[in-house]
Amino acid sequence: MDPLDQDQIPPFEPRAGRADRGDAFSTEFWDGTPVPPPSSGPHWDAAAAMGLDMGLLEASIRMTPAERADRLQAMLDFIATVREANPQPG
Repeated sequence: MDPLDQDQIPPFEPRAGRADRGDAFSTEFWDGTPVPPPSSGPHWDAAAAMGLDMGLLEASIRMTPAERADRLQAMLDFIATVREANPQPG
């Protein structure tokens, strides 16, 4: 078999990647052990170790400032609606 014969090379098929990042990187080594996520620095790693939802933060970072403002306004509108529907005594 000629190693340069293109007909003999199987097509590339990316393995499942991290759904939250949308990439095609493998999530496990060849023997099935999980690949640790890349480090984003000691502060990020410490926050993740404390149990903070880093996926939520990553999703927020991917949004534009206008998208974040729209989401915040929608939340504030919802809170106002709930407060109007359930007035507090006093």
